[in-house]
Parts: sequence; structure tokens; C-alpha cells
Amino acid sequence: MPQLDVYDGAKYLGYNMDDLYAINFAETEFREAFNSGNPERLIALLDPALVYMPDGVPTANGTGAAEAIGAQFRELTAHYYVQLVPIIIEIRIQDSVAWDYGWRTWRKTPRDGGSQVTVKDRYLNLWRKNERGEWKLWMYMSNGLPTQMPTGA
Repeated sequence: MPQLDVYDGAKYLGYNMDDLYAINFAETEFREAFNSGNPERLIALLDPALVYMPDGVPTANGTGAAEAIGAQFRELTAHYYVQLVPIIIEIRIQDSVAWDYGWRTWRKTPRDGGSQVTVKDRYLNLWRKNERGEWKLWMYMSNGLPTQMPTGA
């Protein structure tokens, strides 16, 4: 197969470029919500039927998920300046559902001084296009990186 640029690759895979752009834009908003310390920017991305399954935190669904995310966000940013560095491995789109996955590095600097804490995780986001044509975060899942990669038997 010939080398394709992002635009040609999206057409080759049958993706609508507007949808691919919208998912990338939503991921940028996700990142910038944390980097700017603005929880409302994050909450604006959420689907009303969100399923929230982050590593080490109880699962939350629907409006309870938005409330849980808002409370956790406020708690986090009350104690830390946060820098989120995502690496999106791939975005896939199937009609009105899309998903992306990759790694995220969370750099947290204590507001009261102290050493920066770095946490890395893997994530999977599912997006759903609503009746207005907006892509909203429908499911968020993350887990920490393994401390040791499995070896072949």
C-alpha cells in the first residue's frame, strides 16, 4: 500500500474528515480542560449516558458520572497544577460511534510546593454523535501501565 497522508488515509478507511477532525478537536478540549484547570470545559464534552471507568476509582454512569468527574477534577486541581500529555494511537469511526485509544502522562505539581508527580496510563474513549451532530464522550476507561511487560513463555 502506498504511503498516505492523514487526509488520504482517512478517505482510504472510509472516514468522514469532518468527523475525524471533530474527534481530534474533542480530544484537544479534553487535554486543555486539565491543562487550564477548567472543569466546565471537560463536562461540556460528556454524553448524558456517560460510563466513567477510570483506574482506581469506582464506576459512575449517566449524570452521576458528570458529577463524579467534576468533583474529582476540582479535588485534583485544588491540590495540583496539572499538565496532561496524551498520545493518541488511533481513532476509529463507525457511523455515529467512534473510539480512540492511547497513553496519557499526567504531570501533577503540588500547589503548596514539592516534587512533581508523574502518572502514566492507558485509555480508551468511546464517542457518540448526538442528534445535533456533536461528538460527546460516551465511555471513558483507563488503567495504569504495567510495571513489567509480560515475556514470552
